[in-house]
Amino acid sequence: MNVLTKAFVVLVTVTAVMVMALVVSFAANVENYRASNEDLKTKLAAAETKARSAQIEITAATERLSATINQQVAQINQLVADKAEALAQVAELKSQLVDAQREIARVTADFANLTTTANQNAKLLEVTLEEVKQLRADKLAVETQNIQFQNRNNELQSRHDALERALRRSNEQVAALQDQIRQLEERVATLPAKEESIQRAPQTPATPITGRIVRLKKDGQMTFAELNVGSRDGVKENMEFLVHRGEKFLGKLVVEAVDVNAAAGSIVMVVPGADITGGEAVYAGP
Repeated sequence: MNVLTKAFVVLVTVTAVMVMALVVSFAANVENYRASNEDLKTKLAAAETKARSAQIEITAATERLSATINQQVAQINQLVADKAEALAQVAELKSQLVDAQREIARVTADFANLTTTANQNAKLLEVTLEEVKQLRADKLAVETQNIQFQNRNNELQSRHDALERALRRSNEQVAALQDQIRQLEERVATLPAKEESIQRAPQTPATPITGRIVRLKKDGQMTFAELNVGSRDGVKENMEFLVHRGEKFLGKLVVEAVDVNAAAGSIVMVVPGADITGGEAVYAGP
């Protein structure tokens, strides 16, 4: 039962009570019935007017209440729809939250891995820096050695140049000595032959032979020398050796006797002003 019905029932009840009162009054006061009948009709008409007005108001109120109820139902339906949408959004947010938590877990794991990698890279960087320091030290040492080698090379180049100059001077001296030898040979050729060894032409080996005078012995005008090279080294009788001390040419020696490891001969020519005392080097060859 709605509000309008209740109001109508109340109104009808009130009206019934009033009518009952009128009936009782009419029964009690028959004599006054006619007089009061008109009054009751008037009051009834007024009550009916009021009832119609109340009905109109009740109808209007019912319509307003229905409209309000419909509006509230619409609002409730909207709220239900909003709630459903909110629940869907909450479910979506929960799903996003789960995804976010998974992403956070993955990022945390990646961060831990990156931290481990960073620590490893830091250690590797320290080792690399130490290796770079060592390489720099090695490079400095190599550069120092290179400078030393360059200085040594420059020194050797200077010595080489000096030796080349000395060699040129020696060649000039050799040329001069060879000229002196030719002159001496020409003078010797004009002298009468005294011994068979002088008459024979000296031999020259096909390959160079070098040795040293180990002993000297003088016998009048002749000077005999013992060499530390023999037949094993290719020495033969009547082989001619040049005698020199360092770069200085001193004279000539002709072999007269040959052993396996030694040989002996006579000094056949001495450069004027030179002195052969023993220990000098000897050379034979082309």
